[in-house]
Amino acid sequence: MNILLKDRTDVLNLINQWNTTRLDLFKISQPNEVLDFYGVMRFYFQDENNKVTTKCLRVASTARTIDIIRVLIEKLRPDMKILPDEKDFSIYEVYPNGGSDEF
Repeated sequence: MNILLKDRTDVLNLINQWNTTRLDLFKISQPNEVLDFYGVMRFYFQDENNKVTTKCLRVASTARTIDIIRVLIEKLRPDMKILPDEKDFSIYEVYPNGGSDEF
């Protein structure tokens, strides 16, 4: 079995495992021949007044964090576009145990 075929099998197994425990909206697509796939992610934005807004985006496995931030700025809060530096934003993954990672 060549490496790409093994990688494809590994990716397929992980995707199928994920999809069995998710709502249809959040299921991940099957990868194409170069192992690109898509899924819907829910993002939360909390402003300085603690108001929380959510948005679901279809995200490619090849998407860069900065590109996702740009789309979120556009979709969540159009008035955020006036801020001078996109580096003022971060994406965090928050875990049920209270831990988090910044991207």
